[in-house]
Amino acid sequence: MLTRWGSRWRTLREWTSVEEWAVRGLRLRRPPETGFQPGLLILELSGCPRPAWRQARQRGEMPFLESLCSRQNYREHPYYAGCPLVRAAREAELFYGESDLVPGERFLDPDGRERDLARPEDGQRFNEILNLRKEGLLTGGSAWHALIPGGAAPDDHHPSAPPARAPLATRIRREFGAVLDLRRGLPVVYHRFCAPAATGNPIEDREQWTRYDRGLEALYQSARYSRRRDYEIWILLTPEVPLAPLPAHFAARLQTALGFAWRVTSSASETMPAGVRPVLRIVEKAGICHLYAGRSRLSNAEKKRLASLIVVSGLAASVLWRDDNGLVCWSDQTLKLRRDDFVAGTRPVAWLQHQIDHDLTALAAHPAAGDLVLVRTPLAPPQTPEEGESLLGTALLPKRTRLGVSANGELRAAHLYTAGRHVLGRAALPPVTEASPLRPHLRLVTYNVHRCIGMDGRQSLKRIRRILAELDADFIAIQEVSAIGGNQAELIAGELGMQCFFCPTLTGTQAYGHALLSRHPLSAMHIGLLPLTSDAPWKEPRGAVWVRAFVGTRPLNIIATHLALGRSDRTAQIDALLGAEWIGRVPPHEPLVLCGDFNLTPSGRNYRRLTSRLRDAQLAQSNGPVLKTFSTLQPLARLDHVFLSAGFVVERVQVPRTHLTEVSSDHFPLVVDVSWHPPQP
Repeated sequence: MLTRWGSRWRTLREWTSVEEWAVRGLRLRRPPETGFQPGLLILELSGCPRPAWRQARQRGEMPFLESLCSRQNYREHPYYAGCPLVRAAREAELFYGESDLVPGERFLDPDGRERDLARPEDGQRFNEILNLRKEGLLTGGSAWHALIPGGAAPDDHHPSAPPARAPLATRIRREFGAVLDLRRGLPVVYHRFCAPAATGNPIEDREQWTRYDRGLEALYQSARYSRRRDYEIWILLTPEVPLAPLPAHFAARLQTALGFAWRVTSSASETMPAGVRPVLRIVEKAGICHLYAGRSRLSNAEKKRLASLIVVSGLAASVLWRDDNGLVCWSDQTLKLRRDDFVAGTRPVAWLQHQIDHDLTALAAHPAAGDLVLVRTPLAPPQTPEEGESLLGTALLPKRTRLGVSANGELRAAHLYTAGRHVLGRAALPPVTEASPLRPHLRLVTYNVHRCIGMDGRQSLKRIRRILAELDADFIAIQEVSAIGGNQAELIAGELGMQCFFCPTLTGTQAYGHALLSRHPLSAMHIGLLPLTSDAPWKEPRGAVWVRAFVGTRPLNIIATHLALGRSDRTAQIDALLGAEWIGRVPPHEPLVLCGDFNLTPSGRNYRRLTSRLRDAQLAQSNGPVLKTFSTLQPLARLDHVFLSAGFVVERVQVPRTHLTEVSSDHFPLVVDVSWHPPQP
């Protein structure tokens, strides 16, 4: 009932929204309807390094992002976005998973034509070349304010603001932005926000961080309420290194430094007739300057001599070139990693400098790079973690996002490419082998998943699996599990790497029941139905599953159940659970957990009968409020319970109320952390 009303309300709100009518009026392409498929929204705030994020968080200037970390099960990851000096290289790594695809934002292609990725036509041409090599992460999706489309179609790539005389439809679409792409259900959407710090102007107005925070929240909420995709939302806070502009009369100064053996020009019309001195052509943008010798072939000795002259003249912080064997050489070692300079405990700093060295070397080794590559912006090696953090960003990701790196591994854009393809179902992610952490407690969860049908009327196993993965429990009791077209409990257990015992209460075309999942070895002691007071056809059968688990070498008995709605039926079923067939068979010296959806509140007689034998975990905690689990529209009742025998100390009780749990079922999960001190027999 509540699910139907919730779904109807969301449908009405969708049909009456301005965004929905804009999608229809503009006749925007919609992907084919294939059910409630997974999607990915990537939001990047450029110009926000880790120190700036930490400072804004402490001052309360970004309340939405703070709430993601504190209440929505998001986790911070130190994040290296890619080459700090070349934005196009960072985008290429995120969209294609490789760091050596782009020589800069402006360069000459193998045919000698100048390419500027800031021009949409050049960006699309380069996108076609990259797509022949590898599938872009944004294939089928859209890119907003990105230089490289990343696989997005030309109509869905929006690198900059439209011209003043653009068609009305174009201006309307740009006004709504990525919201329309989320509304029509594109599989992946990328949107970049550019903070003033990214242009070299530090943000002094604290309200600006709050405005960017609101912009991120608006797109987050649009993705959250999408009825066509189950979006996973990533937020990337990335730094921008202030780039040194090309000084006035740079070509003349370079000509002076190199002497008259070479003619230096930035013009594409310069030719090199016979008997005339060779030409060095300058192609520069965003702190990287390429010098192309054209048809002249420079020896390694000539390149080294020219590079030294350029560095000594102060026209570049460093110069890179390829020697006769194709290896990249450096004219100055200020950018190279000096491991002896790092003190103990600064491994992240050394790793960061190694990544920067690797990316600049890959840039110079690109076939389209110049004969000499001038790095205009000084980039001294960070000597302390504080200096290194100014070149690191922050990735805010859902807690259990699989990244393909270990928990202590360093995260860079290529890892997000692989993880994004896994989220979209385009590629499998290789398993990560980690040592299991020592758990100081046991975590017990009971959750009525409502056949994985959420309050929006959509059935999504992925949402339930994501919630349970974030909870990271030892034992999970799930109720109202469908077994039509595949057992939902077994599918969830397989993804989480847990063992599963299923108790079917309905079979055939309405296969249905509840289950118990465990990360510890266990064996089934008894699985069966509970009694009903009559065999009326409208009454739904109920059951219970009793397992005996071993936590280390200690046995633990767990009984999971889902009781009837009628009071007389619940009374009969509690009689059975307290009788000789179930709890009566548990050895008195062994601990017992009874959990599930009991469909009863603490004010009734049946609840008091249960608490006469076992302790209610919510009342056994030393402090904290009593939390209600039903319904997710407005928690009004406490129907889900965990009852414990002697020997357990309740450390914490939670009912996670996140954006995900509010929409995924009509119940909230109940989470109980206990420490276990078994009494001596």
